[in-house]
Amino acid sequence: MKLENLTLANLKPKSPPSLTTLTRVVILIALYFLGGLFGKQASFLSGSIALVWPPAGIALAAILLFGYRFWPGVALGAVLFSFMNGLPLGFFTFGTALGNTMGAIVCTFLLRRIINFDNAMERTRDVAGYIGLACFLGTTVNAAFNVVSLGYAGTVSWADLFPTILEWWVPNALAGLVVAPFLITWATPSALRWHPRLVMEAALCGTGLVVGTLTSFHSWFVYGIESYPLAYLPFPFLVWGALRFGQRGATTGTLLVSALAIHSLLSGRGPFVTTSEREGLMLIGSYIGILAVTNMLLAAAAAERRQAERALAESERRLRAVVEDQTDSICRFKPDGTLAFVNGAYCLFHGKAREELLGTNFLETLTAEDLAIPLSWFGALPREQPVVSFDHRVVGLNGLMVWQQYTVRRLFSEDGGTFEFQAVIQDITHRKQAEEGLRASEGKYRSLLANIPDVVWTGNANGELVYVSENVEKILGYTAGELMNSGERLWL
Repeated sequence: MKLENLTLANLKPKSPPSLTTLTRVVILIALYFLGGLFGKQASFLSGSIALVWPPAGIALAAILLFGYRFWPGVALGAVLFSFMNGLPLGFFTFGTALGNTMGAIVCTFLLRRIINFDNAMERTRDVAGYIGLACFLGTTVNAAFNVVSLGYAGTVSWADLFPTILEWWVPNALAGLVVAPFLITWATPSALRWHPRLVMEAALCGTGLVVGTLTSFHSWFVYGIESYPLAYLPFPFLVWGALRFGQRGATTGTLLVSALAIHSLLSGRGPFVTTSEREGLMLIGSYIGILAVTNMLLAAAAAERRQAERALAESERRLRAVVEDQTDSICRFKPDGTLAFVNGAYCLFHGKAREELLGTNFLETLTAEDLAIPLSWFGALPREQPVVSFDHRVVGLNGLMVWQQYTVRRLFSEDGGTFEFQAVIQDITHRKQAEEGLRASEGKYRSLLANIPDVVWTGNANGELVYVSENVEKILGYTAGELMNSGERLWL
């Protein structure tokens, strides 16, 4: 027994060792620092304004993915980046670290508490809540902490508090729209199943997106198109990626286009280059924001539709399995009588394959004139009572007469008309034979009683007559009906 257990233990696959919390915090600090370097390199107005601040997106993604306990990684990353950039460890440095940390925590709290946020973002509710609560409301906390820290440090005048908050809020919000969704969706399992054809399609979509983006933002790619409004040339490929490849495709496309757009503006190229650098920043910021929001909402809507289709297909499979297992014949037919569905029992009774029966008429034994009568009857069934039952006699495969009970239900379309009819057909031959046998036996019984010279009667427990033989009139002078309706009791 011990040897067997040892063998089974050795055969059990070992799961890869997971990273410790400390290791993850160190990785988070490193990513935060690298994100800060990228943000600093992509700054405008002599390095004073960053259009997208990646550390804000990294911090938000880390807390959403790993939980609140990873806040030290965010705070230490902010302090380390500030210190490495020559800022003293003063009020502003710690205020910035607190702002970045509290911003990510508040965003996560609002998302979890209010909308029960799912990191896969495959519901429009999750995306709409993420945009409203995280990218707009939650990032305000981050910006407010940073600007208030600048005010106490004496770097910013209190009179310029609101404009400065706006300058800090925009990079954080865009990071929440571009950087954080990319990290979150790629770190969260997706319901999308990749196969070779889908991978090939993704490669084609990615190639088109890269070519379209280069054409839009690098006017040297195609000479003589500098004056054409090509900024939205990548949009068809972005829509393609969002609809076909889910949030991963949407966020990857958004990140790629945003990076190339910012790089082209830094290089003085592209449709957003204007006489004023601030005006160019406003234009490209609006462009990236609209692009990101549209992509995420499209991907969520497509994911919800795929989920609904999967649920509908699964429900249909279950219902079909239940219907196929029934011994009663079940079918659906169009308003003109054309069969649209038959189960196995229906095929077995008619001795034909499903393909042979579909498209034929439900009441194929009737002529066109006779068929119009039951079909018009079925079509007149009201919504309040859409079911009718009747008995019908048909000839089976063996040439014998078979009695069947039809229960037909009218299925209504959205406009109130007839969509289809559903029929459940039960073999009632034995019941009909029993009824006929009972009627025959009763007839023989009555004939026997009529030929007996004596009066035969039957009473109930209350002494009331329930049957009197017909010859009572010859003997007593009263008919059987008069005696049973007289109300006289046989006994008290």
